[in-house]
Amino acid sequence: MPVHIISSACISHSPTFKHDFWFENAELERWSNTMAATEPDYKTLLPPASLRRMSHIVKMGLGAGILALKQAGITTPEGIIYATGIGCIEETNKFLDVLTKNNETLLTPTAFIQSTHNTVAGQMALFTNCKGYNNNFVHQNLSFEYALMDAIGLLNTGALNNVLVGSSDELTGTYIEMMQRAGYLKSSPTDESGFIAGEGATAFILANSNNEEGIKIEGIECAQAIENHNDLQKMLGELCSLNNIQLHEIDLILSGACSDQHWDNNLNSFSNATSIPTGQFKNLCGEFYSASAFGFWLAVQLLNGKQVPAPLKLQPNLTNVPKRILIVNHYKGESYSMTLVAKER
Repeated sequence: MPVHIISSACISHSPTFKHDFWFENAELERWSNTMAATEPDYKTLLPPASLRRMSHIVKMGLGAGILALKQAGITTPEGIIYATGIGCIEETNKFLDVLTKNNETLLTPTAFIQSTHNTVAGQMALFTNCKGYNNNFVHQNLSFEYALMDAIGLLNTGALNNVLVGSSDELTGTYIEMMQRAGYLKSSPTDESGFIAGEGATAFILANSNNEEGIKIEGIECAQAIENHNDLQKMLGELCSLNNIQLHEIDLILSGACSDQHWDNNLNSFSNATSIPTGQFKNLCGEFYSASAFGFWLAVQLLNGKQVPAPLKLQPNLTNVPKRILIVNHYKGESYSMTLVAKER
């Protein structure tokens, strides 16, 4: 039985948490080499007394999760799986700062407890009273894909009937400074090297369903040893073969190109070698470890009938409403993922 996406929620650079928002004006904003998240009023989602003790990434992760649960009409999920690339880096910095300033004495455990990578998953379980399966994946840019694979395995074996799968990564001053020192961030809009750093959180309710009008996950492939675009072509061929899909049945590719000419070389060559309309989703969210989750959320919206936004820079034009979308992502050209999602035809 296929795994379906029952609901989705996203907190990103644009106000994607709003039900009536779409990206008509997203390309009109002032250029910057960072894309901080636009966040909802968390007091409408979470207990105000608890908010003051929550870090930025926890608020985003829980906020997206609560929105997805409300949309699905579920109070307590049967399982919770979260993905992150760098975890709660803000709380880690706080703990290390206090550790240094106090000469490793008189330390409070709060910042340390909230600095672990599974903090968001744990807090979500406490908030929703979920006593079932709880897991967290930290595999750089493949974290979200592995979280999806874990959820699919649980649902296909019948161990669970529904799972909350989420992701969250944050921007901090220290992290931005590190990226700048390493030369990873763009210095101007015309710079051919580097990327625009982003942050955000997503959440999805996945379930086994016979819904003939739902959106299903058809397949996921990950690779960490890609030498050229031909390897990506082979990777796509294997994904299609495993799922009995012909290449021409893919209507749209959402590319995770980060706008660095060197790192994007294989992915751009792969896109150019296909005749499938291709758009770049990181123009809307920035580059971060779990950015593929934003691409996944965007694919769900497009399959639900949303118009392809102009900032995707779609080439060539899409003539029909997409029924099957391939999300292709990479991070610094080192590891790649492909995820196929489709509307039941």
